[in-house]
Formats: sequence, structure tokens, C-alpha cells
Amino acid sequence: MLFLERATPAEYKAGLDLAISRGWLLLHESGTFVKLTPAGVELFA
Repeated sequence: MLFLERATPAEYKAGLDLAISRGWLLLHESGTFVKLTPAGVELFA
């Protein structure tokens, strides 16, 4: 997203926050990576 779509870091963060708030991703307690939730997996099924 940052390179192909030329998004800004703020846009990337906004998208990440949206996905987390909708329950599609879980932010690891370390804050260094995210995991797809079952709801997030369904988006790709």
C-alpha cells in the first residue's frame, strides 16, 4: 500500500486502525505485527 498505491504513513495507519476496529485484525501485544481474525479470513474466502 505504501509503495504501490503511494499511500502516506498516516493513510496506512488509518487503514490499519479501521481493520482492527472492525475486528478483521488483532494487534499483537508487542505492537510489531497483526494477525487475521476469523472475520478477516472470511473477507478473502
